[in-house]
Amino acid sequence: MEQKGYSVLKFVKHGNKYHVVMDYRQGILMYDRMRGRPELVKEQVMGWILQIAELLENHHKCERQEGYGYVNPYGFLITEKDEIYLVDMSDESNEEIKKRAERRQNWSYFLPEGKVIGQKKDIENDIYGFGKIIQFLFAQTDIYPALSKAEEYAYLKMVHRCTGENSKRTFQNFEQIRQKIPKIKRKKKILSLLFAGSLCTAALIGGLGNALARIGTEEKKEVRMKNVVKASEEDAEDDSIEIWRQQDEIYMEAGLVYFLELADYAKALEYFEKVSEAHEQGRQYRMLCRYLLGKEHKEEKEIGKVLQELEESKEALKLQYMQSRIRIYAGFEKEDYKEKIIELGEKILSATELKRTDQEHFREEEVRTYLEHAYEAKNQMEKVLEQYQEMEKKDISFERKREWMYRWAEYLAEHGDLIGAKGICEKGIGTYGGSEKLCMIHLELLCRQPDIQKEEVIQKAKQYNMLFPGILESEDYIKIKEIYQL
Repeated sequence: MEQKGYSVLKFVKHGNKYHVVMDYRQGILMYDRMRGRPELVKEQVMGWILQIAELLENHHKCERQEGYGYVNPYGFLITEKDEIYLVDMSDESNEEIKKRAERRQNWSYFLPEGKVIGQKKDIENDIYGFGKIIQFLFAQTDIYPALSKAEEYAYLKMVHRCTGENSKRTFQNFEQIRQKIPKIKRKKKILSLLFAGSLCTAALIGGLGNALARIGTEEKKEVRMKNVVKASEEDAEDDSIEIWRQQDEIYMEAGLVYFLELADYAKALEYFEKVSEAHEQGRQYRMLCRYLLGKEHKEEKEIGKVLQELEESKEALKLQYMQSRIRIYAGFEKEDYKEKIIELGEKILSATELKRTDQEHFREEEVRTYLEHAYEAKNQMEKVLEQYQEMEKKDISFERKREWMYRWAEYLAEHGDLIGAKGICEKGIGTYGGSEKLCMIHLELLCRQPDIQKEEVIQKAKQYNMLFPGILESEDYIKIKEIYQL
């Protein structure tokens, strides 16, 4: 993608204030960078979000204390080094960019309803636009590795508080926003160089429960649940306590299917709201659904109490209830909940019902993903590796196995086992058909082996180009060539 020169804003700090100076940088506008749904590393996108928040915070701390006014994909320049700058819309050289930014179809999504670009540069408009920029970035890119559940929830809450959608608590300034941005926990050292220009699963909004969402056919499940509920309602003409108790259970069953297997929390809430007030689990799941949808503004500690109540109920050891609890715990940010995830995860994996009902291993895959991150946070390397090893043994598609092999290789490389990582890559490529991600990490690992000649790496890259045409022209491979002087 061609780099162009633009006038940009640069901020110089004086005491607690900032002054704007004009600067000139080569780069690509965010709008153009997002064309074609690029594959990007998670840390890269998270870094962009943090940079944008810092830039807007600095802009608001300037003497005039006004908003930037162009918080949309035309207002940000991304350089080759992944540095982000605000485009100087007042400079005549950027007149064409300003015209594009001010076209209604380009700014209407990034401003609150009733606002018009250029009318008034309110800080509130910048905050709203920032929330929409987060949605834009995750919707327009394929991100790997996937966001953790905690990261997904954090960004979802942030978007709601920026835009005021499903949230009564809105941000007042970018200092508040910056403090809530998820920290990049797994910093890439050498591997980050490889993937700096090039994140699986659903984007931020609506992406939870991806594995379970694929169990069976969603349409068939919806039809089945509607028929069951309809039959129950027809049978409920007798107003006896037993009939209503049975109907509660039917609604609970329907709600749990939408909650767990379809990850449709709005639809699940519809059914849980039909459960009588006296039904304890119905009340608890209503609260959990509202929490996940951003309608219930509770702290983690309060939701933790609801989960504790579920643990103490007679339904606690039912597979559905355990799986719903672990999914919520996985979205919590505090490290204190990692033990809960591990305890619940191991119980689920040993459950007879899981072995009987999870023939395609989607539920197990979701649980092992939670365990992978929890054990990693606890620095239990052997248990992390166990999750990869167990998933490789399962009778699942090669596509799913390749994703696990990639994460396995990446984990080993990050922890210094380059030989082990190389072996996992070769197995993933040779046995399971490979993927572009596996090929790229393998080439980078070969370059780091002192006994392997550059010519061997180039030859291997040509072989991979036969499997995946275009690899030799990809940004990732070009970076490998530059870094290791191939």
